[in-house]
Amino acid sequence: MSNFPSKHYAEVIWLPHPKAKFRKLKISYRLLFSMFSVLLSTLLLGAVSTASYFGTLVRDKPPAKSLQMEREIGLASAQMLASMKKLETITSQLLTEQHERESQLRETEKRYQELRALAAGQEKIAEAHRAILVRRSTTERIVDISVSFVVGVLASLVATLLWYLRSSEPISAAEVSRMESNQPRTRE
Repeated sequence: MSNFPSKHYAEVIWLPHPKAKFRKLKISYRLLFSMFSVLLSTLLLGAVSTASYFGTLVRDKPPAKSLQMEREIGLASAQMLASMKKLETITSQLLTEQHERESQLRETEKRYQELRALAAGQEKIAEAHRAILVRRSTTERIVDISVSFVVGVLASLVATLLWYLRSSEPISAAEVSRMESNQPRTRE
């Protein structure tokens, strides 16, 4: 007897998606009848209210003054909407400019802090250097200054030599072979 469906229930079988198992749902006929009744009465009520709405529209035409007032209100609302759009555009532009200025200000503050830290470090180095120079004798200071000068001049000479070597043209293969064979150079 359990194989036969009950007279008071209906079975609904559906497949939620292709990879799922079949689902089975038992619904009583009373529930189905109630749902059908609610749906039918809702549709009937909607049809009746729509018919009565259109019937009153046909019977009650608005006077000319109210039509003119509606037009004026429509124009005023259109102008207000245009003004609101312009205001939104200007506001968004102002906000964008403000964000750009804030980011520039943050970048400037960051650079200022970096330069401030660098200046503080250089000041500490200068203080240490002054302290070292104060403790040394005059001859030691002259030797240090002379050595620093010589190192600076040599560094400049090396930099100039490197620049010259990098900017000079490379030697051709023919010139290399002539130099290797110690032949005198002839103009071609």
